[in-house]
Amino acid sequence: MSMPHRLVSSLPTGTSLSRFIMAKAMARGDSMAAQMISEGWVDVPTVRATLALEAKASISPATTTDATFAGPLASYGLAAEALQLERGISIVGQLAPRMRRVPFHTRVPVETGAGTSGGWVAEGTSAAVRATAYATLSQEAYKAQTIVVMSKELLQVGNPDAELTIRTTTMAGVAAFLDSQFLTPTVALVAQKNPASVTNGAGTVASTGSTSAAIAADLAAMLALVSTSGQGLTWIM
Repeated sequence: MSMPHRLVSSLPTGTSLSRFIMAKAMARGDSMAAQMISEGWVDVPTVRATLALEAKASISPATTTDATFAGPLASYGLAAEALQLERGISIVGQLAPRMRRVPFHTRVPVETGAGTSGGWVAEGTSAAVRATAYATLSQEAYKAQTIVVMSKELLQVGNPDAELTIRTTTMAGVAAFLDSQFLTPTVALVAQKNPASVTNGAGTVASTGSTSAAIAADLAAMLALVSTSGQGLTWIM
């Protein structure tokens, strides 16, 4: 009995992304020239398909918020490959499994109160009751852009080592920007532009020294600022 065959690429993850960058850079913005460069990469058809889409006749701009056009396509193809690499090296990606996942542009409830309370109940007395509080939030989609400068020699086609360097350098540049925006307290919400950092508006503790006693005191002071249940706390160092 014959078994069905499934093609599996032996190329490293991110190869399509590297070659897409190389084709675009070497073609200097010429879509047709970029397609010609990609013709030799028969093992990565995603590159040729993406470049072909760019060469089509112009239409109305697409956005990731368009539920019937670019929105469903945003997490596939080269974008999905880039996101896979990014999640592996960024702080945001490392914390993603511990975050609550919600759909974009959909209002979801979030608890803002102190939560319910419990207590010991003496025989014949009533149980203590305390109401909590909720609000709603909507996770919007934002776009970040990072310019990574590379030499012309590095972008020459046909060098596997260069492909590794290109995707490593590109992803590292994107990760550095996103992580700084994720953690810097001064990054505040700007409507339709960028989200606030996770530390925006949070309490801070100034370092009192580098001795073990000082570090222990600083960490204790940081823990004292936690106003939630404290479940799933993560130290980022």
